[in-house]
Amino acid sequence: QEEGGEDVEERDQSEETARESAGKLIVASEEVLDHICYTGHQRCARLIEVRKRRSTHLSLGEFSALFDATVDFVAGTERMCGNRKEKVLRLTMVEQSKAFLDALHESNVSKLTMLLDAERWVQVDVPEQIQRLVHDCIRPGSGWKTEGGMRSAAQAGGGGTEKHLELEGEKYYVVGVLTAVLKMLSDYVGCAVQLPTL
Repeated sequence: QEEGGEDVEERDQSEETARESAGKLIVASEEVLDHICYTGHQRCARLIEVRKRRSTHLSLGEFSALFDATVDFVAGTERMCGNRKEKVLRLTMVEQSKAFLDALHESNVSKLTMLLDAERWVQVDVPEQIQRLVHDCIRPGSGWKTEGGMRSAAQAGGGGTEKHLELEGEKYYVVGVLTAVLKMLSDYVGCAVQLPTL
């Protein structure tokens, strides 16, 4: 009977040791996974930082794809690591987004300055795509997530022109520079739609 009791005791100790070993293995695995995720974030952040100058000159659609892929990667790794927040990649992407928006604005201001200097201030016909841009600015639809946002919607369809720009039932005369301003406005609205987490 003593031998049977010893066997049970040994079995209990063996099971306890196995549970402890399994617990240690789980903790070690979680630490390795955390380290892999952290290292992945660090490397991605470094790569994005190295390519900063090039990334600031991407089109809105290209930058939006980079931004979305990065956000998805961050969210996926955080889920794997028990929602532990890793900030380095998020902060790098926010800085990159700011640089992209600054470059876009600087480019638009430069273009607008040149166009205003050259403007003759005479009425021009309104291309159909500009009328469509105005419509999309007022009522952005589901096509905004496509490559080029409003710009692609504006380039679709016929190439007719009208004498006036129609806005909510009212008709307006326009000058040449206004068409450029509307295209620039579409870029800003496109940023707000395609980069909503900013």
